[in-house]
Amino acid sequence: RDELIKVMNMGKLSRSVRFMKATGLLKHVLPEIQAMDKVAQDRIYHSEGDVFNHSCLVLEKANPTIVAQMSALLHDVGKPGTQSIEGDRIKFHGHEALSTEMTEVIMKRLKFENSDIIKVKKIVLNHLRAHFSKDWSDKAVRKFIRDAGDELEDILHLNEIDGDSSLGPDMKPVKVGIVENLRARIKEQNKFPIKKVSILNGQEVMLTLGLKPGKDVGEALNKLKDIEDDYAITGKEISKEQATEELLKFFKI
Repeated sequence: RDELIKVMNMGKLSRSVRFMKATGLLKHVLPEIQAMDKVAQDRIYHSEGDVFNHSCLVLEKANPTIVAQMSALLHDVGKPGTQSIEGDRIKFHGHEALSTEMTEVIMKRLKFENSDIIKVKKIVLNHLRAHFSKDWSDKAVRKFIRDAGDELEDILHLNEIDGDSSLGPDMKPVKVGIVENLRARIKEQNKFPIKKVSILNGQEVMLTLGLKPGKDVGEALNKLKDIEDDYAITGKEISKEQATEELLKFFKI
């Protein structure tokens, strides 16, 4: 781990991974990365080659930090375990979830700091999200900002370099401008407060709706965030009284 960290702080992990593979060391240090070698991908989106080569290309572009480099290295580590052939297409359904699980196993084995593990897992889990942002509503953008939290910039960075390293049949990136457009929309939405915590807490929601502790409270709090976003998008800040009234109206109480 300590040697890997020195390499990551220089932004050279991609070169080191390729070197370890060439010398036969990779299967002993990071067998899960070795397993990505020769795992074919759909050439419509990945003419750059197999999962191993794609991941190394992403890693070359990653910022020289532990979090950015490990996120880039591990973002597709679940692909070998999720590969399926559907007609003439190659798919990896749910690979981001498996990659997240494997990220925790790998980083714990190498004894990384728990705080770094939590961050990398969150980034890996969300590494595809921005790719589908073209048709997002303003509320969807706000939800993404809220969900990403302190890792927003790292998630956007991985989404961007992942897209830049996913090449079509013409060997050019197939997802040009998606993250750039999302950044602009995020900047626009940040003009209105995006609060991590709703104006009413769980206890207040239970009292308002007459609920007992359980999943219904969570659903009500999620609806409250939607209501708060509706207000924020129009440049308004909701009061506790308005939040209470809106919840009662929605749940027809």
